[in-house]
Amino acid sequence: SVRSEQTEEQARAIADEYDPSTEVLTSDEYLGVVTEILREIYRATPAARVDVNASSRYTNTPKELVCGHFEHAAKGIFRSLAVDEDVLNSRMARGIEAMKWEVRKLGDPVVSEQLDYVLYQASSEKRYPNGVRDKGRVGMRLADFVNHPSARLADLKEAHVAALRLYTTAAFKAINDPLRDLDRIQSGRPHPLPVITNLIVRGISKLKAVGSDSRSAVLTIALWRGMKNVVTSQGFRDRGGTELAPMSTTTELSTAVAYSLPSEQSLLFKIVTKNSLQRGADLQWLSAFPQEAEVLYPPLTFLQPIPGRNQTLKFGGIVFTVVEVEPSNSA
Repeated sequence: SVRSEQTEEQARAIADEYDPSTEVLTSDEYLGVVTEILREIYRATPAARVDVNASSRYTNTPKELVCGHFEHAAKGIFRSLAVDEDVLNSRMARGIEAMKWEVRKLGDPVVSEQLDYVLYQASSEKRYPNGVRDKGRVGMRLADFVNHPSARLADLKEAHVAALRLYTTAAFKAINDPLRDLDRIQSGRPHPLPVITNLIVRGISKLKAVGSDSRSAVLTIALWRGMKNVVTSQGFRDRGGTELAPMSTTTELSTAVAYSLPSEQSLLFKIVTKNSLQRGADLQWLSAFPQEAEVLYPPLTFLQPIPGRNQTLKFGGIVFTVVEVEPSNSA
């Protein structure tokens, strides 16, 4: 379309003046970020050409990134779940039945609906705010994902696959929100879905076997995480922080940028990994939204900002901060 051509033309003109020699983003990455920002601005303005120096149109107050300290990562997942390890292991032996029991006890209709879809329904396309569910792979059932080559290579059980697939649906908030509740952790109140959460943790760990014997296992690969209306605290910039919940990243820069918009203050993590042990699990083959190219890290991944590796972009009232971080986890 004409508008698309205008966006690409203006993005290229801006990128032509970019010097990547001292910046976090490469020239191609910078062009990709600028293109997505301009697309968002064009969606909200009738102007034939975007004024990149315009003031902000947004009124939301940015929030500080919620993260834990180094000791949260060091103390491990059972402390975070506030459930005795032996008790949890005995529950996990029940697999799918334990997942169903937890969800019934939770009583959240969204989580119940998504679990029913994952366990008992053939995959079908349905539009959600973040895209079309199971686009292009209608008719697959849980058994098909369990028999996928990646699942077999990683020795994933049915419950691992179900828990990981459930996380890629709208049910993720019921897992993440309690994990990020520092008051809950401090007081020792149990997480409402400990079996499902720990199945996700173990599934991610098992999936590290996939591709471990290929050349790509030791390649340097950048992953991306985009957040809207979020800024980092001085403490995070100085010392780093622990992502208390599973951390969704993507190999697709455009996906991460899209997740960070619309927003007055957008935050983009560039996660540079030198080998597959530093990366999360590739969930594209089982994700309810495969177009997102999700790579999922376990809870309690510690993110260490690389000194001097941050960059700020300002376009059309949008402040876009890029921070390069190094991940490590004990899972």
